[in-house]
Formats: sequence, C-alpha cells, structure tokens
Amino acid sequence: MFASRALTGAIAIGAAAAMSIAIAAPASAATLPAGQVITVIDSFGWQNYQAAPDTAALTPVGNQEDNVSDFITGVDVDQDGYGYAVAAYSEGGGYLYKADANAGTLADDEVEIDLNFGDVEVDADSCSAIDYTDGVIYAACYLDAEDFEATYVGTVDPTTGLLTPVVELAGEDYLNITSIAVDPITGQLYGFSTEFGIETVSAIWILSEDDGASFVSELDRPAYGADFDRDGQLWVTTNVFEGSSEFPDIYSALATVSLTDGSNPFLEKFTTDGVDYEDPIQPITVWGTVAAEEAPPVLAATGSTMAPAAAVIAAGVLLFGALLAAGTAIARRRSLES
Repeated sequence: MFASRALTGAIAIGAAAAMSIAIAAPASAATLPAGQVITVIDSFGWQNYQAAPDTAALTPVGNQEDNVSDFITGVDVDQDGYGYAVAAYSEGGGYLYKADANAGTLADDEVEIDLNFGDVEVDADSCSAIDYTDGVIYAACYLDAEDFEATYVGTVDPTTGLLTPVVELAGEDYLNITSIAVDPITGQLYGFSTEFGIETVSAIWILSEDDGASFVSELDRPAYGADFDRDGQLWVTTNVFEGSSEFPDIYSALATVSLTDGSNPFLEKFTTDGVDYEDPIQPITVWGTVAAEEAPPVLAATGSTMAPAAAVIAAGVLLFGALLAAGTAIARRRSLES
C-alpha cells in the first residue's frame, strides 16, 4: 500500500464508500498487439517496469536512481522506445525529460516548461500529462494565480521548453487534466480529468483547438496515466482500495477503458514477484515495433480529453486523490504558498 505517501487526514474521507470499489475483479483478460509492450514508471522512484497486460505483473527495466523531489506524471515514447516524460516538482514548476524505455531511464538534464502566450512567457506551475505522436509533443500544464486558475494543453518545443497553448481550460471550463492520449485509429486527442472534493468526478473529453473540451463519458475510476495500443485499445493507470473501510490500503492498478461508457473491462493491481506493489505508478506508455507488412503504430502517451464533469464516482477515490495531492495538484499550490 502507499497510504503513507498520501495526506493521512484526507485518507479518512470517504473511506467507507471506497470499499464499494475496493475489490473489482477484471471482467476479462486483456491482450496487446504483437510486438508491443506496456511501460510504466514509479512516480516517486523513477524505476521503469514492463507490465504484463493480462496480470499487471511488473518486470523492472534498468536501474533508475530515486529522485523523490520530482513526481513523474506522464511518459510517452515512439515505437522504438524513445520519447519524453513530464514531471511536477514539489517546489512548483513543470519539467520535460528525455525517456528511453529500452534502457529504463530518464535523462538527468531536464528542461523547464514555460507557457508561451506570444508577447509573454510564464513559468508553468505544474504539468500533469504528455503525449508524443508523430514527433509532436503535447503536454497539459497548469497556471495558478490568486484569482485565476487554468489548464493549458499545447505543443512543447523540447529544446526551449516553450508550450504553445492549443486548448485553454479556465473559469467555468477549468478541468484538472490527469492524462492525455491520441487515438491511433482516429487521430483524436483525448483528455481525462478528475476533480477532487466532497464528491469526486472523473470524465473523458475530446480536446481540439476549435471546440476546446467536449464531453465524451463519465469514468468508472480515474485515469491517472493513459495510452492507446496500436489497435486503439486504451490502457490506463488507476487505483484500487483494500482492507479496512476506515483506513483502506491504496494500490496502483492497470486497466483498460471503454471510451463508450468509461468502464474498465480489465483491472488488476500491479505486483512484483507476486506481491502487491506499494508505491504510486502514474505514467504509462504502450510501444513496440511491428512486422514489416504492418503499418507502424501511432503511439500516444499519458493523455487527456475534456468536458464538464458529469458524474460522481465512488467517494473512495478521494483516498488516491490524497496521494496525488502530495504529488501533482498540491505541488503546484505549494509553489504559490511558499
């Protein structure tokens, strides 16, 4: 469990309701297209793992040194395993790293992400999601001010770190984007949001420059990281709850998601050597070479789509929200308070 990494006061909130989704057995096994693999990253420890699509069992790749000051929020690589990761610093700020899924490493030299508004550049307060498709980097980053809060989804220059907004979500349109991903079948950019509070709401959105965020469906549970495989199946990282209804244990999990109704046809806790994995895993990317006669896959990273939050999911999701508060959401607010 990783309750110790969360804010313990928030863990008690909604604990009883959490038990209603604590033990959710997978409806069916999941499979990957030939030649593809799932890579996930320990958000605090930076260790890379390959995750089995049928059991969520983890196999370590490489030996990444811990760097707990940066909470890795998203990763996306191309079919050869090379791409980018995004992080939120506990002191505030969003950062871009080069990612090598083959070696299981993130580069030591990060690039700070700034929001580019043409006549002015502003430091991002935090970044939560990334997608790398056809050589283009998309990221979701936040800007917090005393009377203004906004999420910007846009393209990122990996050399300068400048994010040019494509979609602005502010005011009544504000969304807490946890992941973004491009569907390789349709080319559509999806966003996934979760709003924490007395009632916790998670949803799927379509993001576009012309229409902003368009609601697609409610989610049965949050999608903290998201990526499509070559055949268009959406894979996400999420959470499950077990144990005491008052102080349940929280575990990261692997799941598939139906874009039609937001359900999870497959759901399993991450494990290592048969033991439940105890630390938070948020970033996920699906990649791998394909046979010569097949068209190369268009991969997406942790993704995001948008639309007004429509439904209230089980209140127990607040527990995992406490963890993320210690990582992403609260990280950007701490930078304002310091």
